Amino acid sequence: MCELYPYLAEEVKKSMFKREFGKMDDNKARLLDEKIKKQRVQQMKVELHRSDLGREVTKAIMDLID
Repeated sequence: MCELYPYLAEEVKKSMFKREFGKMDDNKARLLDEKIKKQRVQQMKVELHRSDLGREVTKAIMDLID
């Protein structure tokens, strides 16, 4: 199941339910894997936006120094 649902498998590894993971229905596992993947993509976008804002703030401050 780890190969089929890598995002879900990674989350399960952090929990105490590793044994039960293999008993999960395929449809439910696929749905959860897709949700976790979508959440991670959103988190990456937020992190990129945060980096862009940090650069913008740094540039504004550097322009004041010059």
